Amino acid sequence: MGKINAPGIKRNWTLKCDDFAGCRERVSSLAADIGYSEIFTQIVINRGFDTKDAASDFLEKRTESFYDPFIMADMDKAVERIAEAVKKKEKIVIYGDYDVDGVTSVSVLKLYLDSVGADASYFIPSRFSDGYGLARGTIDNLINDGVQLIITVDTGITACDEVAYASSRGVDVIVTDHHECREVLPAAVAVVNPHRNDCNYPFKELAGVGVIFKLVCALECYFNSDKKPIDSIRRICYEYCDLVSIGTVADVMPIIDENRLIVSLGLGILNQKQRTGIEALVTAANSGDGSDGRTSKINKNKKITSGYIGFTLAPRINAAGRISDATVAVELLLENNPVKAHSLARELCDINRRRQEEENKITEEASQKIAVECDTENDRVIVLSDENWHQGIIGIVASRISEKYGKPTILISFEGGDNSIGKGSGRSVGDINLVDALSNSQDLLLKYGGHALAAGLTIDKSTLENFKKCINHYVENTYPDGSGIPSLVAELEVEPQDMTMDLAKELYALEPHGVSNPAPLFMMRNMSVYDILPIGSNRHTKLTLGRDDISFPALCFGTTARELDIMRGDCVDIVFSIDINEYQNVKTLQLIVRDIALSDADRTVYEKHSSLYRSIMQDGKALSADDIIPTREEFAAAYTALRRDRYEGVDTCGFRTLSMNSGVGMIKLRFIMDIFSEMGLVDYYPENDEIFKYGLRDSSVKVDLTRSKILNELKKKLSS
Repeated sequence: MGKINAPGIKRNWTLKCDDFAGCRERVSSLAADIGYSEIFTQIVINRGFDTKDAASDFLEKRTESFYDPFIMADMDKAVERIAEAVKKKEKIVIYGDYDVDGVTSVSVLKLYLDSVGADASYFIPSRFSDGYGLARGTIDNLINDGVQLIITVDTGITACDEVAYASSRGVDVIVTDHHECREVLPAAVAVVNPHRNDCNYPFKELAGVGVIFKLVCALECYFNSDKKPIDSIRRICYEYCDLVSIGTVADVMPIIDENRLIVSLGLGILNQKQRTGIEALVTAANSGDGSDGRTSKINKNKKITSGYIGFTLAPRINAAGRISDATVAVELLLENNPVKAHSLARELCDINRRRQEEENKITEEASQKIAVECDTENDRVIVLSDENWHQGIIGIVASRISEKYGKPTILISFEGGDNSIGKGSGRSVGDINLVDALSNSQDLLLKYGGHALAAGLTIDKSTLENFKKCINHYVENTYPDGSGIPSLVAELEVEPQDMTMDLAKELYALEPHGVSNPAPLFMMRNMSVYDILPIGSNRHTKLTLGRDDISFPALCFGTTARELDIMRGDCVDIVFSIDINEYQNVKTLQLIVRDIALSDADRTVYEKHSSLYRSIMQDGKALSADDIIPTREEFAAAYTALRRDRYEGVDTCGFRTLSMNSGVGMIKLRFIMDIFSEMGLVDYYPENDEIFKYGLRDSSVKVDLTRSKILNELKKKLSS
């Protein structure tokens, strides 16, 4: 792999194949053997399949097969106890989690138990009134309702006290989970979790719904012992892999081994025949506003991929548990009546819109806190807290921040009646195991748990500052070389003529995508910016990029034109994926930009300005006052440009864009922003060397800029 260091980009860029031309002969031979293009073949080689047989097995998914579910520890005990409950018509409650994994887990097990005649219901705790996982009060309520067996799904692995309490009240508990196990397991009738130290199951990375899938397969084999096990497993796949694939993708599980097979089968079902609730959700999502049952012409025939699950279906299912009631999502997945299903789907879309609004608000507030509270150069973990952040949203925002800065991020909400106790949600990056990091700080936490890349915690406000120091110290010492911080990895460098519709269609053969089998990224250099257009209420940006008489539409999601700080006529390098856009039955190729940077020539000019600014700040060397001392007119021009942008709702800008809009040189603008901030005219939050967020203060108050310490220091440095 070759690393490309480009200042100003979000991350370092790494190429899996940094000498495609040198590999051409070997790639060409394998491409002829498997019947694909050379670029596609290089991607297959990058994934470790460099022979005809290995590549064919990977592409045709012959490398994966389902393992015997009874290999999993305690599976036999779980099956026997559930079968007994079904036979005796005991009341069973499925106790789930409120995320997509939990919702699909509840749905799959409920559908299956209903099919075998069980007396089964479900319960998903409220994130706000009940909290996460098993709780004694809820157990009491279930017992009062006559429940005799509780089956946890996607939760329960750390609920030792609660399971013991249920047992003392005469209720059996079966725990099914996939989260990291502690040293002591709950004393349940059965604990089914592939992460158990004593579990010999060969694949450990199942989602919670994946564990339920294996449980249902085992039950089907038990209830149909006169049939071949493979026939029972095939039936379960056909009945439930659509839901299992949604939960697996949504929980960001590695799409390898059994997960790859599950998601492949699930996508096949989703693209052929959708259950009523899923069809209603797809229709509502594709209709744009979800206000009616019509499918838009644009997306009517859009292929459902793992990306569509991750970015369209999963957020809507997840939104219910985040800010409302997860049972809405379960009822949708269980619903067979199209009218009721469409009503529930529209409700989920409405909830999701409210979630987006709250997410944007918290993201903005978190960005301002980062500028004031964090040292993004040296902090290894970003930890932020607030008393007004919605507990159900902070996990999504933590994910956005960790993606932006390439660092583990934990957001903590002290929202609620007792605001001395906070609930936090964290996301990690690269090789940094967040659960291990939290475990190292467990003396400072009231509760914690989760996965390597996503975890939750409960903390007392009095220990927050010590926790920040402790977790940063742990990550710094455990990953001293920064190995846990990921680069943006592209497959290879390509030319515009390489990006074709045929290649885009070939890439479908690599599906399903996800962790460990990501959608391929490419790198292109020296692309001219022909056009820049804000889209999606200015939340996203559409570029037109081209070279060699070839041009492409290029979408930058979640990034405004001002945040890009790119202008027409610039020459840029990009890391991107390719996508097929369909509009009015016309298909076109478009680029999805993951990162963008000025190309060498333009970047050299920008670096010169940045370097000179830093040099002046340090030792005062400058050619003349014209280089650094702003005039009254230049102060006014810069402030007018900032005020005009704020009037239009813009709060993020780049120095190059501000320079173009104000006519003031970039070095002077850096000093102007420092002076505006010092004198209380502007709230100024630099995000990096190029981009800053800002807010304007009360402009009715007269400010004498000549009294600025920064300005007078500059003048002194110059005169000396």
